Amino acid sequence: RLIVYVNKGDHGFHNGEMDMKTIFRAFGPSFKRNFVSEPFDSIHIYPLMCKLLQVEPAPHNGSLA
Repeated sequence: RLIVYVNKGDHGFHNGEMDMKTIFRAFGPSFKRNFVSEPFDSIHIYPLMCKLLQVEPAPHNGSLA
């Protein structure tokens, strides 16, 4: 008997670990110079990009807060 373990979306690392975080760099007239943010989830990039591009976002789970 073959037992298969499937955990959808799991690539072997816990996304809550600081070592698993990536960088987000942005510059331009809409961004503060030399600003360093607290870590955030990438889901919040979508509403930010929609706001910057003046595009009406589709329903999403992100936040600009």
